[in-house]
Amino acid sequence: MAFLIISSILLALVTFVIHVLISRIRFFKLRKRIGLDGPEPHWFLGNLKEIIERKRAIGYDNSNEWFRELHKKYGDKFGIYFGKQLTIAISNEEDIKEVFITNFSNFSDRIVAPIFQETQLITSLLQSSYKTGWKNCRSAIAPIFATGKMKAMHSTVTSKIDTFLSILEEKSEQGEKWDIYDDFQGLTLDVIGKCAFAVDSDCQRNRKEVFYVQARNFVNNIDIRHSPLISTSFILPELAWIWRSAYKYTALAAAEQPLVDGLSSVYERRRAGEGAESVDLLKLLLDRENDKQRPMSKREVIENCFAFLLAGYETTSTAMTYCTYLLSRHPTVQQKLYDEIHEAKMSTGLDYDSIHSLKYLDAVYKETLRVFPPVIQ
Repeated sequence: MAFLIISSILLALVTFVIHVLISRIRFFKLRKRIGLDGPEPHWFLGNLKEIIERKRAIGYDNSNEWFRELHKKYGDKFGIYFGKQLTIAISNEEDIKEVFITNFSNFSDRIVAPIFQETQLITSLLQSSYKTGWKNCRSAIAPIFATGKMKAMHSTVTSKIDTFLSILEEKSEQGEKWDIYDDFQGLTLDVIGKCAFAVDSDCQRNRKEVFYVQARNFVNNIDIRHSPLISTSFILPELAWIWRSAYKYTALAAAEQPLVDGLSSVYERRRAGEGAESVDLLKLLLDRENDKQRPMSKREVIENCFAFLLAGYETTSTAMTYCTYLLSRHPTVQQKLYDEIHEAKMSTGLDYDSIHSLKYLDAVYKETLRVFPPVIQ
């Protein structure tokens, strides 16, 4: 009896392995069948092997540089394999318009590794699909970023920036080098905490703030260099049920829970009337709960706030760090930008409207995003 059980298990295992290998070989031929080129995939890992090795060799994510190299070699369209997942990269303007404008409903869904399907982001714009209500979620959230509402948050942002400038001045007086990326992370978290949830955090001066510690932990553990389980779930999506079950035991889940618990606590306090006069993301989402046409559930509100925290924190701090780096490398650009800002400050003051009228500032940030995009799609 035991022999039969062991034999059956071994037979099932061998059958599964053969199935995986055959389907993998066939799938790795898909790119060529649809007329695309790209880097040669590993027979089992796809291009994920090369991605991980590059990150480990240089110590950071240089995907933007790698993608530029691939576009030079393979043209404006090519394909790469994240494990079994084929991703098509495009750089032609007409193709980009086709994806993001003309037929966007066909391209709205994001790649979600099986293990991420257990995160508390499923109903957020980051992970919801067109099928599961992405359009309804976007329609509810888009009005929040209207000009009038953004203007109302301007004074809050300014107060956090004043703290940031004071910290930089203190550090510069000490005459020592420091990592400004760390300061930008503290700034973005303070701004998001106040503008999104009316939480008056002090991440810039207190590196033990829950927002600061757990947000950094969560982002660090998304990196495939630090989380083998993430890359494994890309490589073997056939075992998705195992990866989903294992998620709650990962460092990613451990970093996620305190953040979500904190947001849930803030949600309940705001529902009870705390911060009723504040203009922030959470209040505007709470207002959507009573919208008869596009109501949002408590889960949707909390998960979208969580997504806003994660998406805004890392990308913004990274973009500002790269902008600072580029300005240090190009002093003439730095001086021209300073002159434009100084002139506006002396003539009208730096309010929401005057800042958005600074054309050279706009050009500098757009060039930064072109050269060093914080997110590669």
